[in-house]
Amino acid sequence: KGVGALEKAIRQYGLSGVKFELPDWPFHPDHDEYRPLWDRIIDMDIPVVMDLGWGEGEYDFQLESVRRLVTKHPRLRLVLAHLGVSRLWDPHEDEPFPTLRQTLELADISDNVMFELAGLPALCSEDEYPYPRAQRAIKTAYERVGGRRLIWGSDFPTILIPCTYLQSLNLVRRQCSDFVSEQDMALILGGNAERFFGF
Repeated sequence: KGVGALEKAIRQYGLSGVKFELPDWPFHPDHDEYRPLWDRIIDMDIPVVMDLGWGEGEYDFQLESVRRLVTKHPRLRLVLAHLGVSRLWDPHEDEPFPTLRQTLELADISDNVMFELAGLPALCSEDEYPYPRAQRAIKTAYERVGGRRLIWGSDFPTILIPCTYLQSLNLVRRQCSDFVSEQDMALILGGNAERFFGF
């Protein structure tokens, strides 16, 4: 049923990608029953965005499940939203960001895994602009996976609760310019999304 609904959405309604919010649509992505879904997504060359969740429930932050999924399906084009969340909502999760570093290890398994930066001001909500802990998380990700694996996003409209749209952009564009090269900044702020999603 899921595969048929996906094909209909692609062919009839022009869907160009799919997003899974794991805690909201609770499932374990590496289970064998979902293999036909992933195989079809790969066959149709559809990018997948995955939100691993912001809580402590059974279906939140299923990093090992995602690791097994990527290992089984290295051709899957996967973007982990919010840097995989990676417990960044926890103010104790700071340098050296052990949970984030575990998430970033997925880059070693497949060249098709990307990491998105949307919503970091909300995740690091104990900070105010310019969100120094979020900057440190971005620097950790940049140094670990490089500029070609990061995609900026705003998380609009929810991001307007903790900050302005411009602040969410300037968190990367201005506050990270001392460690992100000009070429990589262009990729992060648009070039990678154009390439990965085919905009």
